[in-house]
Amino acid sequence: NMTNGKQDNKNNCCYDLKLSNKNALRTDWKLPNEPLVQGQWTLKAEQIFNPNWIQYCKEKGIHLLGDVMLFYKAPFLNSNRAHTDVTEETHTTWALNWTIGNDTSYMMWFNKPADNLEKIYAKQGDEKYIEWDTRQLEMIDQKQIKDEIVLCRVDIPHSIKVGKQPRWCISVR
Repeated sequence: NMTNGKQDNKNNCCYDLKLSNKNALRTDWKLPNEPLVQGQWTLKAEQIFNPNWIQYCKEKGIHLLGDVMLFYKAPFLNSNRAHTDVTEETHTTWALNWTIGNDTSYMMWFNKPADNLEKIYAKQGDEKYIEWDTRQLEMIDQKQIKDEIVLCRVDIPHSIKVGKQPRWCISVR
């Protein structure tokens, strides 16, 4: 988004950090078996990341103390659903995201939905995790997240458009 030669940041929902993730993963860590459709795992930094990389991040002022989420989505899995990751328990508004071997998927962000827009509860009886139909939202930003670390907003509605490759995403909270 350019305005008069200056970058317009009002809708930028992500930022390329230029933070190296070379040798970030522990050499003894392996991806879980690929699920049929989608999967989600919660890890601690020490379980997945090389101790030297954890120290490298610390030296850059990034302390990996929260959860590390691992997400999997099968090729072309697109639900037309957006969600936020902020609930009463989790106050995280940003995540450090990158994918493993994927350059065909996009992360998209949307304007806050109108109060009267139908809410979809992802889990029966769980009103903390709310989704909205992306076809009724206005997209404000999108980014192809590949193997480089991107700082991403998770406090506004966002969704993933999966391309022809399976999508393994590491998301540090």
